[in-house]
Amino acid sequence: MDHVLDAMRVYAVNHPTVLHRSLGLVEQVAVVSADPEVLRTLEDHVQHLVESFAAASPHRRDLDALSMRADRLLADLRERLS
Repeated sequence: MDHVLDAMRVYAVNHPTVLHRSLGLVEQVAVVSADPEVLRTLEDHVQHLVESFAAASPHRRDLDALSMRADRLLADLRERLS
């Protein structure tokens, strides 16, 4: 997971559709994992994806959409960790 999500963050930073798909991948892995370490790692990756996208100066609409999806995903991950 680390290699895939790191690559997506670096190479797809200017492609919101690919980043949304990366969040979808995180969602799929989170659904089948009960391991807190995996869930925390996924949480970190989601935060890094959004931070990198924001730093690339995307269109505000694209950033808002990705941020909203990431916020929902982060809330779900944190709930699963509690």
